[in-house]
Amino acid sequence: MTNPKAKQIWWIVWMAIMWSLWRHKHKILFNEMHCDLGVVVDDFLFKSWYGCRANVRHFNFSLCMEIKRSQLFQTNHI
Repeated sequence: MTNPKAKQIWWIVWMAIMWSLWRHKHKILFNEMHCDLGVVVDDFLFKSWYGCRANVRHFNFSLCMEIKRSQLFQTNHI
Protein backbone atom coordinates (compact mmCIF):
# COMPACT_ATOMS: atom_id res chain seq x y z
CA MET A 1 0.00 0.00 0.00
CA THR A 2 1.71 3.18 -1.16
CA ASN A 3 -0.79 5.78 0.01
CA PRO A 4 0.34 6.91 3.51
CA LYS A 5 -3.15 8.09 4.48
CA ALA A 6 -4.73 4.74 3.55
CA LYS A 7 -1.97 2.90 5.41
CA GLN A 8 -2.61 5.00 8.50
CA ILE A 9 -6.37 4.35 8.34
CA TRP A 10 -5.88 0.60 7.94
CA TRP A 11 -3.49 0.57 10.92
CA ILE A 12 -6.05 2.40 13.08
CA VAL A 13 -8.84 0.04 11.98
CA TRP A 14 -6.65 -3.01 12.69
CA MET A 15 -5.77 -1.74 16.16
CA ALA A 16 -9.43 -0.91 16.88
CA ILE A 17 -10.48 -4.46 15.93
CA MET A 18 -7.79 -6.07 18.07
CA TRP A 19 -8.47 -3.78 21.03
CA SER A 20 -12.23 -4.38 20.83
CA LEU A 21 -11.80 -8.16 20.65
CA TRP A 22 -9.30 -8.15 23.51
CA ARG A 23 -11.57 -6.06 25.75
CA HIS A 24 -14.63 -8.16 24.96
CA LYS A 25 -12.71 -11.40 25.60
CA HIS A 26 -11.63 -10.12 29.02
CA LYS A 27 -15.17 -9.02 29.86
CA ILE A 28 -16.35 -12.56 29.07
CA LEU A 29 -13.55 -14.22 31.08
CA PHE A 30 -13.43 -11.97 34.13
CA ASN A 31 -16.91 -10.43 34.38
CA GLU A 32 -18.84 -13.53 33.29
CA MET A 33 -20.55 -11.66 30.46
CA HIS A 34 -21.96 -13.42 27.43
CA CYS A 35 -20.55 -13.06 23.93
CA ASP A 36 -22.32 -10.28 22.02
CA LEU A 37 -21.02 -9.68 18.51
CA GLY A 38 -23.11 -6.50 18.16
CA VAL A 39 -21.32 -4.92 21.11
CA VAL A 40 -17.92 -5.83 19.63
CA VAL A 41 -18.85 -4.37 16.23
CA ASP A 42 -20.20 -1.15 17.76
CA ASP A 43 -17.07 -0.80 19.90
CA PHE A 44 -14.75 -1.36 16.95
CA LEU A 45 -16.69 1.06 14.72
CA PHE A 46 -16.52 3.79 17.33
CA LYS A 47 -12.82 3.21 18.07
CA SER A 48 -11.99 3.20 14.35
CA TRP A 49 -13.96 6.37 13.72
CA TYR A 50 -12.55 8.14 16.75
CA GLY A 51 -8.98 7.10 15.98
CA CYS A 52 -9.23 8.25 12.36
CA ARG A 53 -10.98 11.46 13.34
CA ALA A 54 -8.21 12.27 15.82
CA ASN A 55 -5.22 11.23 13.69
CA VAL A 56 -6.01 11.51 9.97
CA ARG A 57 -6.08 14.92 8.34
CA HIS A 58 -9.26 15.78 6.44
CA PHE A 59 -11.06 12.66 7.67
CA ASN A 60 -14.75 13.36 7.10
CA PHE A 61 -16.67 10.15 7.58
CA SER A 62 -20.00 10.24 9.38
CA LEU A 63 -20.31 7.62 12.09
CA CYS A 64 -24.06 8.32 12.34
CA MET A 65 -24.57 7.35 8.69
CA GLU A 66 -22.60 4.13 9.20
CA ILE A 67 -24.66 3.22 12.28
CA LYS A 68 -27.89 3.83 10.36
CA ARG A 69 -26.60 1.66 7.49
CA SER A 70 -25.60 -1.07 9.97
CA GLN A 71 -29.03 -1.02 11.64
CA LEU A 72 -30.73 -1.16 8.26
CA PHE A 73 -28.57 -4.16 7.31
CA GLN A 74 -29.38 -5.96 10.56
CA THR A 75 -33.14 -5.45 10.25
CA ASN A 76 -33.18 -6.63 6.62
CA HIS A 77 -31.17 -9.79 7.27
CA ILE A 78 -32.75 -11.19 10.44
